[in-house]
Amino acid sequence: MRRCLAVISFVLCLPSLFLSVILLKDFVRIHRGQFYYFNYPYGTRLMLWAAVTALLAGLAAHTFFRRSYYGVLPALAIIIGLLTIHITPDLVPTVSMLSTNVKQLGHAEKALSDWDETHGRFPANRDELREALARVLAEPSHFSFGNTTVVCKYELISEAVAASLKTAITQPCVLIYAVRADYREYWLTETTLEKPTSGGVVVATGIANQPFIVHRTHLNPGEGHWPHFE
Repeated sequence: MRRCLAVISFVLCLPSLFLSVILLKDFVRIHRGQFYYFNYPYGTRLMLWAAVTALLAGLAAHTFFRRSYYGVLPALAIIIGLLTIHITPDLVPTVSMLSTNVKQLGHAEKALSDWDETHGRFPANRDELREALARVLAEPSHFSFGNTTVVCKYELISEAVAASLKTAITQPCVLIYAVRADYREYWLTETTLEKPTSGGVVVATGIANQPFIVHRTHLNPGEGHWPHFE
């Protein structure tokens, strides 16, 4: 029974071990080349998950080779292992990058809604769009190129009838604003990376690989602000 618990404890340390290997590879990669990557505490999280892995492996080994009192050590290892499995998916760089994309699109959507409420339409040209998105563009970027932080930008597509999902933009953190000819409807997307430390620049998508599209139409006074993601 004791050795079975030890084996279970060791199996439960595999997720943190796997994440440690991924973070180590990413950490080495971003320090050896010049390319776009997502800003994430790779080194700090690497040390954290390596320590968790070592702790779980140590508890499993101790349980396997030495009898523990009242099963405290295997129970502790299993509890920590289960907690690790529960929280690991939310702490990987890919999920953090996804959350960042959604957050920035949400801020941009709110800024455009405020412009619509004030002017009775959405921004009609680059100057108006820059003014509307000023606070969003001033937020710290979550991407870098080598040692340089990427400056977030925007692109305007006039007389649009749908979102722009194919783009020749080669930089992440670019908001693509496609507005209808009467400026009372728009579609907003954003460029990001296929992977946090590798891959090309793409339009941000969700876990199901569906593009994030903010689609809004003009609101009459008093209708309020309702975020709309497609």
